Amino acid sequence: MQLDEKILKELEVLMKEYGDEEIREMLKKRNLYNPDVAQMAVAEALQRGIIHSEQDLVAREYRIQKLRFRLFPDIENEEIKERLIRSLSRGVLLTGVFPVIYGFLKIAENKWPEALLLIIPGAIWIVSMGLLMHKYNRKLISIILGMAGMSAFYVVNLLLHVKPLQFMDLFVAVVVYGIIFYSLLYIRSLCNHKNPE
Repeated sequence: MQLDEKILKELEVLMKEYGDEEIREMLKKRNLYNPDVAQMAVAEALQRGIIHSEQDLVAREYRIQKLRFRLFPDIENEEIKERLIRSLSRGVLLTGVFPVIYGFLKIAENKWPEALLLIIPGAIWIVSMGLLMHKYNRKLISIILGMAGMSAFYVVNLLLHVKPLQFMDLFVAVVVYGIIFYSLLYIRSLCNHKNPE
């Protein structure tokens, strides 16, 4: 796709403001950019002396890497990474409301032991996810994953006693736990790529 002259001029001015490291990153990922923008980055790198000729682009440092499918894509921009961690944490935090509500329903049925078994872990889950949103702690993620495993066991046990078991009950449980486990494992993956605390 051809970019019009005005946009190219604006991009050229903008590129002058980029630091050398940003230009290097553009060279490494030049296959992801519009060909005109990629060529502009090469010209800027030549002008700054980052590379001495287009032949330098064959060097290992600037070799184009093919895009690969990754289950947990890495995010390079730290601000975006932190926003994503907070967003995933918020979604998982909300799932902690369900056992708390279910626990209060058990109180109404006068089933106190089961009610406490739901309310206390649900509250711990909510607090833990709230903490995770503000401080990225790998140990906390492991604890939450353990709690998610225990709650999955509880739900499976609950579903085994439902007669007759409806497909939608099973489907909803699988989807919800799939999202929870994926989100938690993705948060852990993102935290593993952060600087150690």
